Amino acid sequence: MHFVISIFFVLTLIISHLTTETEFPKTDRHGFLPYDYYEHQLAVSLDYHPGSKLANWIFGGFNSHAAHHLFPKLPHTTYNLISPTIKSLAIKYRLPYNEMSLIDAIFSHYKYLKKLGQQ
Repeated sequence: MHFVISIFFVLTLIISHLTTETEFPKTDRHGFLPYDYYEHQLAVSLDYHPGSKLANWIFGGFNSHAAHHLFPKLPHTTYNLISPTIKSLAIKYRLPYNEMSLIDAIFSHYKYLKKLGQQ
């Protein structure tokens, strides 16, 4: 049971931040990040199947991670409704937005782990 829960946790929740697509910004010499809170949330988060009601139900909204961070007080049942708007506005204003399928996100997570192991 612990193994199954651990794998589910890693393959569905951790990949929302730890992939080759997400950014890991560094602070400048004054301790400031290179962009504001909202752009930061988009840059460091990854969405997988954010418009899917089924994925949203199974993963409790973690598949729409940008919406989860941008609107933390909204219920997860609304994330699949607002995610397309977040994506279109990010594209319109040339802000970072990371989205892929769950399978691609899992592969990206393992590529990221491999990259960490080579440092």
